[in-house]
Amino acid sequence: MSMIMHQLQSATMLGDQPLMALIAGYPGTGKSTLVNQIKKPLADKNGLCIEGKFDSSACPDKVLASALDSFFTDIIASNAGENAHMSMRWRISDAVGSGVSCLYDSIPSLRTFMDDGTEVDRSEGRKIAGNALDQRLKYMFCKLISAIPCHSQPLVLVLDDLQWADEMTLGVIRMLMTDPEIHHFLLLGCYRENEVNDSHILSTSLNDIREQGINIMTIKVGAIEKESTNALISDIELKEMSEDVVKHMTEHMGRLPGKMQLGLKLCACLGPSFDATILEKARKDAAIGDDFLESCVEDGFLQTDGGSSYKWSHDQVQQAAYGLIPLQKREKFHLLIGSRLLLSTTPSEMERFIFHVADNINRGAKLLEDLEQKYEVAELNLRAGEKLLQQQSFHSAVKYLMNGITLVGDDSWGAKYSLTLRLYDAASDALCVVGDYPTLTALAEKPLPLHYARCFEDKLNTYRYLVRALSSSGNNDECINTSVSVLSQLGEFIPTNITQEIYFDEVAKVRQSLIGLSRQDLLSLLVMTDFNKLTAMRFLNHMLLATYASNPSMNPIVAFRMVRMTVEFGVCSISAIAFSCYGAWLASSLNDDYDVALTMGRVASDLMKKLGSVEILPRVHAVVYGMINIYKEPWQASLCKHSEAFDAGLMHGDMEYAVSNIAFYHALALFGCGSNLQESSHSLQKHIKRGLQ
Repeated sequence: MSMIMHQLQSATMLGDQPLMALIAGYPGTGKSTLVNQIKKPLADKNGLCIEGKFDSSACPDKVLASALDSFFTDIIASNAGENAHMSMRWRISDAVGSGVSCLYDSIPSLRTFMDDGTEVDRSEGRKIAGNALDQRLKYMFCKLISAIPCHSQPLVLVLDDLQWADEMTLGVIRMLMTDPEIHHFLLLGCYRENEVNDSHILSTSLNDIREQGINIMTIKVGAIEKESTNALISDIELKEMSEDVVKHMTEHMGRLPGKMQLGLKLCACLGPSFDATILEKARKDAAIGDDFLESCVEDGFLQTDGGSSYKWSHDQVQQAAYGLIPLQKREKFHLLIGSRLLLSTTPSEMERFIFHVADNINRGAKLLEDLEQKYEVAELNLRAGEKLLQQQSFHSAVKYLMNGITLVGDDSWGAKYSLTLRLYDAASDALCVVGDYPTLTALAEKPLPLHYARCFEDKLNTYRYLVRALSSSGNNDECINTSVSVLSQLGEFIPTNITQEIYFDEVAKVRQSLIGLSRQDLLSLLVMTDFNKLTAMRFLNHMLLATYASNPSMNPIVAFRMVRMTVEFGVCSISAIAFSCYGAWLASSLNDDYDVALTMGRVASDLMKKLGSVEILPRVHAVVYGMINIYKEPWQASLCKHSEAFDAGLMHGDMEYAVSNIAFYHALALFGCGSNLQESSHSLQKHIKRGLQ
């Protein structure tokens, strides 16, 4: 305890860097109890505490968001005073900016705390492609948490059972611990030492943090003596504790009355926490006793908030209750509970209880034989997956959506076309965000979606995710070929074998399309509304990166086509990228047309601002200020733009162009602006550290 108090004291008094302490030990050794001892001294220092607990059966990527949601709910209800609330709002606004709205679906109480009455713009999230969305979410969580503490209000983030933490949360932890801008912050984590080996994701994540020069204090807790354990649970008449706590408690529960045992089994299948309403639905007509919940609270099995919400007093107690169900009967028991819940839950209630229903049925889904029942459960998994996508719990969404795909089988394209198509589209979306490109590619390249889709429009999502996966996996040639094929069906035929004749013909066409159009004329073009042309622009955008890496002769041809389509059909956010790339081509050694290049660069920047397309700022700035403006304007003028683009890249998960901009920044600073080497070295190290987060 003294070691933890020392860390708390350092976070409170010094607060110059984030601190981290881990408590490791076997289950039931008092890790959580030890952490709880810090709450009173923290409160005495006017400190704040955010608490999250992982569970083996729950959605791990919802834990941090749920913990933050509870934290802001408590803050709103507290009597800390409006001045304290206002100060925290200002810190959050400064750190996160308008991007805070992207967290409102994950943390509903944050919107209330920020007193933000504006409508949530979910279209912004859809503008950010693939894995960048996952990166942005981690970055935004990090910035939000970093803005909460201050000198007068230190913050302790407590995360229990880290052995079950997901990759996203561990990524946020890594960001928090390596962020030099976080002060007066302590992270306390607990994990089961016996369940974490050197290859465990927690071990690798902690090693990554240590490699960044961060010291992690680890406290190992030994087993509690039998006499002490017996004293802690003296309200229950038990024999001496055996080595296996769970086995012992299961044996004890097995001697309880049958009704009590049945109730414990039902509760164990409802997860770490549940509402009395869901238990009533699960029990149906089964007799567990009218005072069952009160008895469980009195006996120390359950805890209650005083209302209808209950949670297990310890995950070991839940595990012991679950052990009452014979192993060979568990699937059938889960299916029975899930079926009862499904039949007794109204549509309005399903929004609240959908995960209880889906989780139980999924655990017994292997026993389903009726095809219509499988379709019904697949629909349930789709709803759960779509809800998690909206809450930005992408890893958990994958689990439910892939369950749904497994349930419908290959024949569902004829019997349940709409359901099947939605499952494949949503699963592809989630897989793209989490960066599971092998699974995504396998899913997209199966003959099913592309063969059975009834029209070309229904194939587009599969093609779109496939192209992203191919590009992100470095399969640029296949990405180009797939994009060319799709574009031809959209009415845009792109030559692949670029001869000198084709090249000069394309140059002539793009120049002809721009004759007589001033900078203001281009900015006054109507907005593109044709669905096919908007879709074509997206595929051309994917081709820009792939051709740059794999087929350079095609790269300007793609940019030329995007410019021509913009002039003919109107502007979209990708048009800004098109004009910037065209400008870079004009400024290249092939042309040396710097004046027109500068105009195109300004069109790109102005168009991006006009359309509010901040997600492409890193890319546009990299091209405009790294490849165009350097020929016409002082290099010093570009430095702040590259720095701005680096921050925007981190904010929107665009790490590729964040790094590109900071590379431009330091190249210009060193070789073009005569910056001090020592200052440049310090600045570069700072940027690298932020980028490695």
